[in-house]
Amino acid sequence: MKNFDFKRFGQVLKNDLCEARLHYITWGCALLATLIVAYTLLIIKHNYLYTDGDVTRLLAPVWLNTIDEITRVIGTVLLVGCALWVPTSMTANFATRGRCIAALSLPASTGEKFASRLVVFWLAPILFSLLMFWLMPFANEALPDTTPFVSRWRANRLPINLTLCASAIVMLAGTLAHKHVMLKLLLTITGIVIFISLMALLFGDQAGHTPTEHTYNWLDRFFDYIHAEQYRISIAQLTASGVVATICLLVSYFRYKRLTLKR
Repeated sequence: MKNFDFKRFGQVLKNDLCEARLHYITWGCALLATLIVAYTLLIIKHNYLYTDGDVTRLLAPVWLNTIDEITRVIGTVLLVGCALWVPTSMTANFATRGRCIAALSLPASTGEKFASRLVVFWLAPILFSLLMFWLMPFANEALPDTTPFVSRWRANRLPINLTLCASAIVMLAGTLAHKHVMLKLLLTITGIVIFISLMALLFGDQAGHTPTEHTYNWLDRFFDYIHAEQYRISIAQLTASGVVATICLLVSYFRYKRLTLKR
């Protein structure tokens, strides 16, 4: 079965969705509950707004502001956690001999099986986390001459791209070390730290960055060019995260093809 068949893919997808239902229910309920609490606190805070001419003051009690901040922190942790935790189960169907036999005996090609696992355990959690992120009422400082969408994107584009890279690395680590938990953990932590450090250093949000004098290095000039405009920073970050995710996906696929009862 070398040719990709969407009917077989749909059957495998149903099987993987059934396996991942506990992940979906757990993270979905936690994120939805956090979203409801966050909006409830936001509505309550609006009742404490006092307008005197052009000045608007917040007369909310201290405890309400504290809970509001704690809720936002919890929401952020859950959003990132969903994108990082679920991909660790990418090769959970090869964790034991019995599950490995069941996975290998599915009447589908390797491409169909991998695509199904990729959609269920990586793509869906990422998209769900992004959707919940845009719905979450995080406080963002309004940027002049921009829409709310652009303001939120500029304020959070680096964490979003870093989360995308980190989730791809987690998926890769889980595929490479599906039976060795400690090795998987070390690979994941090392990879995340390296890529987060590189992206934060090279593609940070330093818009309007002033080039240093006597810059002769072409690499320095290239990053000065990127940091000169906001849209260039966005393109650079999206390109970097896309390249990292693509490499991790390709390596994971070739490794997935080699998974057998002995490996």
